[in-house]
Amino acid sequence: MRTRRRSGAAGFTLVELLVATAVAMVLLLGALYSTSESYAVVREGDARMHTRLLGRRSMERLMVDVRFASDVSISGDALSGWTIDLVTGVNDEAWSWSWSPTDQILRVSDGVDQETVITGLQQFEIETEAGPSGGVGRVVARWTLEENSGQEAGNVSTGRSVELSASSWVLADN
Repeated sequence: MRTRRRSGAAGFTLVELLVATAVAMVLLLGALYSTSESYAVVREGDARMHTRLLGRRSMERLMVDVRFASDVSISGDALSGWTIDLVTGVNDEAWSWSWSPTDQILRVSDGVDQETVITGLQQFEIETEAGPSGGVGRVVARWTLEENSGQEAGNVSTGRSVELSASSWVLADN
């Protein structure tokens, strides 16, 4: 038994199906590529935001400690590192903040335990102004952080940096 194809029959030929499939695959690959590029942009933005947030929180923690200290002593420089020794105004506990340009880590210690506050701190500058009694009256800090600093946020290392600054009066001297 033979079947004949009618000239007005509906359907696609094999060539038409192959061409339609190839066009659909090209469109799908283009959509996937643009989606992966969008994710890279989102990860980069997330790394920048996370670095700023972590840097701001750390800097605010230092400035609050300085603000409410009953005694502040700052030694060092941007080339060799900084040490900020302070006595809290609440219960006279001694705290020491230290940064070294070699390992780029900011640490805080109470004399017994030591905590890493932030890593990837590339530059750290401190300026002080004398207070009315001659001690440290105002502290200005400027930081340059490596973006993301190896902290979460997709571990994206972009080679860029984030600059932050803050200042505080030392209440004990004012």
